[in-house]
Amino acid sequence: NESHLIAFCFKIQFDDIVILFCFCLIFSNFLLLITCNWELMKQKTETFLFLVYFAVIALLSVSSCTYISTKSLYHTFENENVNIGFLPGSVIVDSVSQKRHIKGIFYKGGEKLIVIFHGNYGTVNSELFAAKQFVANNYSVLIPEYPGFGMSKSYEASEKNIYADCASLIRSIQKEFNFSSKNTVLYGRSLGAAVAIEMAIQNLGGQLILITPFTSMNDMFVFNGAPSLFVSLINDQHYDNLEKAKKITISTLIIATDKDRIVPSKMAKVLDQNFANSTLAVIHSKSHGAIYNYFTKNIWSKILNFQ
Repeated sequence: NESHLIAFCFKIQFDDIVILFCFCLIFSNFLLLITCNWELMKQKTETFLFLVYFAVIALLSVSSCTYISTKSLYHTFENENVNIGFLPGSVIVDSVSQKRHIKGIFYKGGEKLIVIFHGNYGTVNSELFAAKQFVANNYSVLIPEYPGFGMSKSYEASEKNIYADCASLIRSIQKEFNFSSKNTVLYGRSLGAAVAIEMAIQNLGGQLILITPFTSMNDMFVFNGAPSLFVSLINDQHYDNLEKAKKITISTLIIATDKDRIVPSKMAKVLDQNFANSTLAVIHSKSHGAIYNYFTKNIWSKILNFQ
């Protein structure tokens, strides 16, 4: 919910403090070693050993900070049951990717498939309301679950794993039910928008619908107060949507809210300027996690009839 999403931002800021502390520790250690070993550093052997020592300490510290950053990024619900009863006729489907069992919800409707990717503070359940709108308009629907989330919570969440698992499940469903990429719509919300963009890069869809997308995860950290230099050094979960947008030519619809407290609408505007064929619709709201409460009939019409 909205309060959880706001807490997520504060958690990022707290982790930035931890990260800064680690770098200050490295720098202090560096100064201390220089002061105490200045004479020894004049000798080649001691200088070499000193540099090796510092390199190891720096590597370990940066690795630790990267681990902290990654672990703090993904937020999942514990012991959540999949509510397939909300979408009568839907089933749980699975595939295999790199020894992980990928799961998702699938509903077989019409000849057009929409793949829905949920946000960071959600699971497949979070997008059942949206799925129901598409089912009512004769779409087939697939909602993949990410590793580390919901049905797949036993696996490690990471950008690489999420991309691999979603792509594998999409290809499996497209092959089994004869959905072409051209007849597949990629729909993502927040973090899911980043997944949808990557699936477009992999040519798995013919249209792209993005709800409250961000430009990159680095930009999100900086937006929440992190120094950009440190973020670029330690964050390995890039989700670089802006760079990918420049390579995408399929029709793209972007929905944003003008006063979003989590992902600023200016990011959606920047993305809109970089897609080759995009349309931007801005809703008057400060909501992010509860954005569906602000979807009017006009907005749903834009989404459901988007070509």
